[in-house]
Amino acid sequence: MTKNFIRIAIYGWTWCSWAIRNLIFFPAATLTLIIAFLMVLDHSSPGQIMVRIMQSADKVTDGVNWTWRECPSVSSNSNVFPPEPSIRPSALEANCPEMVSDARGYAEHIDRNFMPLVWIWWTIMAAISVTVERFPVFKHRTRLQMRTITTREQLLVNGKVRERLATHIVTGAHGYETLCTSGCNVSYNDKRVLIENCEKLAENALPVTCRTCFTIWNDVHSYQPGDFDMESGKGNFTEKDLTEIAIPTAH
Repeated sequence: MTKNFIRIAIYGWTWCSWAIRNLIFFPAATLTLIIAFLMVLDHSSPGQIMVRIMQSADKVTDGVNWTWRECPSVSSNSNVFPPEPSIRPSALEANCPEMVSDARGYAEHIDRNFMPLVWIWWTIMAAISVTVERFPVFKHRTRLQMRTITTREQLLVNGKVRERLATHIVTGAHGYETLCTSGCNVSYNDKRVLIENCEKLAENALPVTCRTCFTIWNDVHSYQPGDFDMESGKGNFTEKDLTEIAIPTAH
């Protein structure tokens, strides 16, 4: 129960990390780069932009009141190319009443005009990031119950018989065949040796002392079911890979 809760918690945290990365960090970084790129094209610096803003502020405020013109949306005649505005420029000033408010009202006016554009760009950047990035996948790991066997073995190494005690992992496929002794061949000190005699001493003892068994066990459980999905073409194993595998044999 505790392991399942931890796995679910990790899966939830993965989704949160994915959402923060793709819905917040990537759009914000992209918009920042776009703004920096536009500043470079305009040959402007942050200081110059700040000076322009302060100069434009003198035209809309006297320090107390803020003045601007609230213009309605200008429709165009779509039957004429190029389209002509339905309202002549001389009449725009008459149709744009002058608004006077305080600093908060002017800030709301700016937000109404620019925030929709910001949200549109943010949504586009987030959609691109979500499309490119892969969704988190809840990984189902099939854990087999580990069975072990402790044996006293006589190994034939370079014509000499050596004895050792080792705890192996049992496959369970053919009685008590261990992972490392398929065909009675075992890797011992980076050599292929032959087990002459094996005496079973105990079952289900821990820890596993055979490094080869432990390595094979970890390798098997590191794979996911999708690694073997050959029909979809997404698996890591293909028919060519299987035919090129060379299994060493004892000499």
